[in-house]
Amino acid sequence: MEEGMVKRFLVFAALAVTAVLAHAATMEDEVRAVFDKYIAVQNAHDLKAMRSLLADSPDLLWISRGKPIWGREAALKSLEERYKGTWRIDADRKNFESSRSAGA
Repeated sequence: MEEGMVKRFLVFAALAVTAVLAHAATMEDEVRAVFDKYIAVQNAHDLKAMRSLLADSPDLLWISRGKPIWGREAALKSLEERYKGTWRIDADRKNFESSRSAGA
């Protein structure tokens, strides 16, 4: 392989690695932003905002106090009852980690 081709290959490889790392950082930022919004919505007991966060699907699985609840409307109904109470979520942001599954 001639020297010019090797240099071009190395530049391309470096750019590819940089793009993959930037994409991973962007994905983690997106996950953190959704997580932060979820915590804020829960702490505000904002049912309307929670509706926009949950997938409108009968396959949505919400687990509340160990009980499975299927579908967005059923989950929102459960949350409506919970939101009548006084509670908040305090997330430990120092130990927050996100990871991708092997299939993602």
